[in-house]
Amino acid sequence: MPKRPLVIALALGASAGAAILAFQGLASDSPEPAPHAGSASCRGVAAAYPESIGTFRRTSVDTAAAAATYGDGALTLRCGLPAMLPTAEMCVSIGGVDWVLKNEGEGSRDKTIVTYGRSPAAEAVLGPDVPTDVALVELSAAMKNLPKNDRRCIDAATPVPTGASDQQRGNAQSSRNAI
Repeated sequence: MPKRPLVIALALGASAGAAILAFQGLASDSPEPAPHAGSASCRGVAAAYPESIGTFRRTSVDTAAAAATYGDGALTLRCGLPAMLPTAEMCVSIGGVDWVLKNEGEGSRDKTIVTYGRSPAAEAVLGPDVPTDVALVELSAAMKNLPKNDRRCIDAATPVPTGASDQQRGNAQSSRNAI
């Protein structure tokens, strides 16, 4: 084979290989799996992820990675995170599931909600067009199946347990926090 056609064939082969790899990267729009995504609890929860959240249809689900996306990335969902530690961030109870609303900082348009008092934990990252209240209600049914731990949301009327840390006592001063 003459050298010129060989060089052209190699170049075309390399270009095709690069295009295939790029396409595979684009085709996989699931979020990165969390550390404990392979747990039986997360696989079970992933199988119960809702078909839609509000007006956003599920566009992908990977039960092995316990991850899903909705509305072409408007919402990403994954299970298998370490259980959250006590926090002063807002904590709400929806349908028997406690959630922490993470403060993403000034300028961030996305919102993150994380199950609280569940081990492993699950998180959803919501784009600016996804209503937080709708996501909380529609995700809580699936998250009920995650095993509970000893943490829960509290409100100002809830007594702080004896032996609580100074941080937990301070948290109890807020209207709704997590211990």
